[in-house]
Amino acid sequence: MLSSILSAYGLQADQCEIHAFGTGLINNTWKIEYDGSEYILQRINQNVFRNPPAIAENMRAMADYLTVNSPGYLFVVPLTTVDNKDMVHDKKQGYFRLMPFIKGSLTYDVVTTPDIACEAARAFGCFTKMLSGFNAANLKVTLPDFHNLTLRYKQFETSLQIGDEARIASAKDAIDFLLAQKKIVTKLPTTTLRSAMYYLIMKEMAFA
Repeated sequence: MLSSILSAYGLQADQCEIHAFGTGLINNTWKIEYDGSEYILQRINQNVFRNPPAIAENMRAMADYLTVNSPGYLFVVPLTTVDNKDMVHDKKQGYFRLMPFIKGSLTYDVVTTPDIACEAARAFGCFTKMLSGFNAANLKVTLPDFHNLTLRYKQFETSLQIGDEARIASAKDAIDFLLAQKKIVTKLPTTTLRSAMYYLIMKEMAFA
């Protein structure tokens, strides 16, 4: 199944070790071992991401900027195919991208300690700082409104009005906390959900 995809990157499928990788629920991911090197191959879920080429364009634009302005920053960029493309498109199988596997890397599915949350916030802050001079208007929207904080907060308020009363009562502490943060939405209406989340993490840990 992956033979034609791998060959587009100059890899011979019959000489590759291929294993399903990770616990992601959206894209299909495999770890590829070939000739002493390790890679991550990913098929983009087009039911979620309707315009995969936009993802590739965004990553390439940020990678080019970081290469010039922050050459020492580790930014995992998809490898190009033998004909210098950032993705492979197969009419039957969809869009694929290949990235180098970062040895020693670790992904957490669930935040279990304050230290993990702190490091996630710190890493995100570092990433956004590195891109502070990048023109975000050049980026393509890949998931409309997915990180729209204003929209998400309105949905939250609507849920409080029409949601299950017992469930609302059981989540009172969390709800009260979120209601107390409404000033973030009012003050920064164009911020993203993810940025607000990390801001709260840093604030709670006295780093903001």
